[in-house]
Amino acid sequence: MNKNTRSFKDDFKWQYWLLIFAFVIILSLHMIAQSAHSPYRFLRYVRDFLPEAIAAAISAVITNYINDFNNKSLKMIPHVIYPLIAGTALFFTILFFSGVFSTVEIVISGNGDGQFNANEIQKINDGLEEGNKNLKLFLGMNYCRIAGQTETGCPPVNVNKVYSLLTRQIENNKNNYDIYELDAIWIPYFVKKGWIIPLDQYRDKPKIRYTFGVEQETGRFVHKRDDTTPYNQTFIVPNFLNVGFLMYRVDLFHRLTGKDREPSSWDELIEWLYEIKEKYGDEYDGFVFQGDRYEGLMCNYMEILWANGGEIIEENGIPIVNTPEGISALKFFRKLLKDGIIPEEALTYNEAKSLEHFARGKTLVLRQWPRAFYNIQHQKKYKNLRNKVNVMSRPLPFKGVARSSARMSLGGWSYAISRYAYDNGRAKPAMEAIEYLTSEKQFNEALYPQFSGEGEVSIRVPAHKLVIENESGEKDALSYAYTYLKNHYYRTRPKFPYYAVFSEILVRHIHQFL
Repeated sequence: MNKNTRSFKDDFKWQYWLLIFAFVIILSLHMIAQSAHSPYRFLRYVRDFLPEAIAAAISAVITNYINDFNNKSLKMIPHVIYPLIAGTALFFTILFFSGVFSTVEIVISGNGDGQFNANEIQKINDGLEEGNKNLKLFLGMNYCRIAGQTETGCPPVNVNKVYSLLTRQIENNKNNYDIYELDAIWIPYFVKKGWIIPLDQYRDKPKIRYTFGVEQETGRFVHKRDDTTPYNQTFIVPNFLNVGFLMYRVDLFHRLTGKDREPSSWDELIEWLYEIKEKYGDEYDGFVFQGDRYEGLMCNYMEILWANGGEIIEENGIPIVNTPEGISALKFFRKLLKDGIIPEEALTYNEAKSLEHFARGKTLVLRQWPRAFYNIQHQKKYKNLRNKVNVMSRPLPFKGVARSSARMSLGGWSYAISRYAYDNGRAKPAMEAIEYLTSEKQFNEALYPQFSGEGEVSIRVPAHKLVIENESGEKDALSYAYTYLKNHYYRTRPKFPYYAVFSEILVRHIHQFL
């Protein structure tokens, strides 16, 4: 044999080592890419070609050495065992330093009231670390910035704008969110599109009884599971709730009308407002609401519709608009606008602007949410209203309509796990993050008010019965909210997939009519 000729043993030795190491590295990368614990998101894309690469490596070994293995298998055992041992060590070394055993990064789409700022995210992550949770939360979309964040804080979030941006990102495969925080009206559409997954299999204790009242096992307020929910499964975990309030000036009603009680119906309230209008002219505005062309107008419209015994959805799930009650609701607003009971500028108002108008001190009734009542109670800028404003003890019906028909709109934000998280093996850690975010501890910490739009304080009504029950004081925003929730003085907006589109179209026509 020529001394320059490499023997099979020499040739096999270096090639086999090379193949073993290549195989181990490829397999390691595959494990990293698949792992829910991997912070290296780009490695997920590697897995698409890994099966072919692994198959090619194995094929090379078989093709080049099958004959020699038949003849010299015993002689080659040491040359096989040693690389395998070294390769195994390399495999676990790569896994260790790659971050497989490190913290899981969970990306959340955003937060409904704009409160997920850097400081709050850091507080949440500190809490996760203290609780030995191998999780770290990141904010993927800043709802506050979308709303037009200023130096003084975050203005009220425009849900229509956020919805359009978020759905566009998902449809174009340009999002990497593990958890979505969804407005109540978006949920059916996300379920319909398959963008969120059922949660039951990921929860520690599967829940059986669901109503939009109290979930017995945890005390959380949760959405009702009904026949419209595919497979009767749960897709969301409620975070914070909102329920409409009618607030009124106790002092003005007493001074201007001599009344020391609440009106019993819308008819009686309007009668009182016309009496004041006749006596004092334009000195006082009777009623202010959110009349701009957005979802707030829809909430106000439906509350008057319900108070009049009307419905916006037929039993078969078909939207209906041209009904006597629907027409009556439109005429209600139009007449009050025409007669000056509602100021014309209310048709440009959102939550912040309507509260600002009420704060001038010359308006008798304001339709709002709990945060507005909280601000009136606690903010210096509203000190002229302190101890002068009450919330109606329950929603008002129209005369001749059952009091039980009168309901206020229920809003709020809920967490859901994305299909993206499921496809990347991250559903379970995402559920762990949601369980922490909706824990009693986290809700208690979240109760402390934080600054929001134009320096206002955002009070959040937690979807947890025990928390809100313990924190509620006499005649404060949380106690009124809890009373409304406990007594079912609310209704959810229609649960069908294309409600957001339906609402946008209807609001445009309502606003034009008014």
